[in-house]
Amino acid sequence: MSAVASSSDLSKQPDLTNTETKLQAYGYEHTRLNPAIGDFVKTAVAQSLRFFHNMSPVVKNLPFRTSLLDEDEPLETAVQKAAQNALVKGDRLEKITTSAKNVDLWQASVFSTFTTETRVTKARRTLVRKLRLVRDENTLHEPLAMAEQAQYFLTQLEDQQARFVSVHIMFIAFDMAASLFLPHVSRRTLSPTGSQPYQKVLLDSRVVTSFNNLLSKYQEKTLEWVDVVTSQRRTAKTQGIFDVIREASNEALEGTTFCNIASAALLLKTLLNSPPRVEGELLVASLRNRMEEDSKAEKRELRPSDFFHKGRLSDTCIALLCVALISPFTLIMGLALTGKTPVMRALWPFMIWQQIAHLERPEWVKKRERDIIELLFRIAWAGPQEDVWEMIVEMARRWKVEDARDPPRPEDARFFVGLVQSREEKKSEENKKKNTRRKTKSQPQ
Repeated sequence: MSAVASSSDLSKQPDLTNTETKLQAYGYEHTRLNPAIGDFVKTAVAQSLRFFHNMSPVVKNLPFRTSLLDEDEPLETAVQKAAQNALVKGDRLEKITTSAKNVDLWQASVFSTFTTETRVTKARRTLVRKLRLVRDENTLHEPLAMAEQAQYFLTQLEDQQARFVSVHIMFIAFDMAASLFLPHVSRRTLSPTGSQPYQKVLLDSRVVTSFNNLLSKYQEKTLEWVDVVTSQRRTAKTQGIFDVIREASNEALEGTTFCNIASAALLLKTLLNSPPRVEGELLVASLRNRMEEDSKAEKRELRPSDFFHKGRLSDTCIALLCVALISPFTLIMGLALTGKTPVMRALWPFMIWQQIAHLERPEWVKKRERDIIELLFRIAWAGPQEDVWEMIVEMARRWKVEDARDPPRPEDARFFVGLVQSREEKKSEENKKKNTRRKTKSQPQ
């Protein structure tokens, strides 16, 4: 293997298709049943594997938008080539380059350092299984059955839920960055290679209700948010990202949405704007501790009611996961994605993601979603003297002007309605059809 870890050696793995193996879950005790995982880890550590994004059929076939995740080279190298071809410069180049560098550092931290620390060595094996780095494993779920995987992890302890999020969130955040700053290197299709678009999966009714509460009236609520933000006088004396999270909870609609935005930006900042501290699946726990430490260092300590909850590590990621996997509109719908009672659970966006990612958004929706993501990166890279609250208000003012000139189309108002369905809804529909058929048959001819 080359010094930059081309996956040539590790890709020459035994075919396990004909091996009689029982269905296996994702814990360390389950990975021990497959010696191929241990062999993979041993080889990866010996060869200091620096990246594996291109080796994972999960990363390859999930609906990420950037083709940079397919490249057989460090993401920073891929970004430099793509940026040079597109003449991306200045602030935008710095943001995407820094993002790529830190995702590379996280990947390198998994296998490129020798350690005997038990929790790290165990986390290596479980990450290998979740990303299917060993081919043709007979596991509990198909590699792309993300809704089923997320539902399974919801039955596990919080630590296991946080580890599931840790495996994916760096790639999710990088995909946001690359799609924003290097849109020309996008994938042609968001469907799995060589197959049909993702099939619809029936979800838990709570997931569907949460999705509908957030987005069924997205157009109406967005216009309402713009009116509120641009018409109200600012009362909170906030400036930085921690100030917004602390003070925004004292406001009503405005505060809830500002808190959502700042929370998503804070996680983005901690993920992509600074080097990661720990390896692999331990990432989310480290992120939470780091954000809490940073808030204390700036004398803007966040309260558990605002953001942090002991034993609920994955909740720290809800706002950003909703942005990336569902829609940036989720931040401004007036429903809390942080605090004691967030409207979403951290793993629910994974259940929804594949069902809506490939759908073509109306132009007004695409423009607004892009504006929100651009705002998140502005906040994540903001200097200590920049006013985060004013950045958000500035976007709302711009939208008000644009909507007066070119309002959203009424026919697009129900775009998100009916995109996901619960098992209960499906069963009710089938029962109605059966009853209708019975009535039709019973009527005299």
